[in-house]
Amino acid sequence: GKEDLSIALKKMAEDSDPIPTLFMWTLMQVLGLFPELENFAMELLSKLNQRQFWKDDNLWKGYLRCIKMHMPRSFPVLLQLPINQLGKALEEGDGLRNPLAEFVGENPSSARRQILNLLDIR
Repeated sequence: GKEDLSIALKKMAEDSDPIPTLFMWTLMQVLGLFPELENFAMELLSKLNQRQFWKDDNLWKGYLRCIKMHMPRSFPVLLQLPINQLGKALEEGDGLRNPLAEFVGENPSSARRQILNLLDIR
């Protein structure tokens, strides 16, 4: 059930090396079945941010898809990325820049100066 899936996903996000290629696909499927796990999923994405998962193109594309599916709830997670990766996310993630800029404008304490500059927010 839901608990078993949560345990398996958490273990994959924290302990698997490398992170399984189908991790993001699995996470999105689980969220489709159990939307109430959105907060849990954002915690997992936050943990992935610390693991440089973006070196795997499939994981990166899935991450961007997941971020977009869960805007604006996912924006605090997105803002944790290193500035270079955040820039790449804004280039590759169609439709992310304006909603993220709006979110940061409404929550200025959520962003470092580099992020404000990246989003052209003064």
